[in-house]
Amino acid sequence: MEEKIKILLAEDDTNLGMLLKEYLRAKGFETVLCEDGEVAYEAFLNQPFDICILDVMMPGENGIDTAREIRRYDQSMKIIFLTSSAEFAVESYTVGAYFYQLKPIWQESDSDRLIHQLYQTMRLFSKTLNQEIADTGIYSSEWTILNLIHHREDCAQTALSQYLGVEPAAISKTLTKMEKKGLITRVAHPNTRGKFIELTEKGAQAHRDLSSAVAEHRRKALQGLSPEMLQGLNDVMLRIQRNLSSGE
Repeated sequence: MEEKIKILLAEDDTNLGMLLKEYLRAKGFETVLCEDGEVAYEAFLNQPFDICILDVMMPGENGIDTAREIRRYDQSMKIIFLTSSAEFAVESYTVGAYFYQLKPIWQESDSDRLIHQLYQTMRLFSKTLNQEIADTGIYSSEWTILNLIHHREDCAQTALSQYLGVEPAAISKTLTKMEKKGLITRVAHPNTRGKFIELTEKGAQAHRDLSSAVAEHRRKALQGLSPEMLQGLNDVMLRIQRNLSSGE
């Protein structure tokens, strides 16, 4: 059996990263998704990869900085940068970029263009939500976790990882950051060695404070769409997820 090419993908947008990961998997690549440059670098040190795909603009350690760290240990690794701006093109090649891909990425077929539209829509959704809540110091990926914990009882780290479709290490990194911000706490499970994730009072207040802004952002994104259109869109997304999950 031919061994699959293994890709390290660094994308700070959880939903967008998941979409791109599924796209690459559908193309036959084994892909490890990390939420930022620091987590990606840790994964690089602990697993063998054939290609690194790094989003340039990420909070904390960006794609360029991550590439410099990778180059300290591997001068031949193929590194591909993704960004919607050409301003980083020259800098990307100073760290030995194999390729620099400006978005839009896919131009092959109708299906590829559809995937591209999904990718761009999720990216724009997260980008504009981050702008709306920027003054709170909370990212859209952190809001997603806050909201999940708020609505689900007995929320464990493994459940978060499975629900979001990202690597456990990536979730652990985000939870650690949120814990340092005082938004969550980890409590021991009474019957197992695992831990539950709970909102602190600060986290619960942050959820209350952000809910109206998030709801307004969602209303703006979906305005003009009829209930029938929304149901149709939901059905399409669920069908794509079932198709991709059937081979697992």
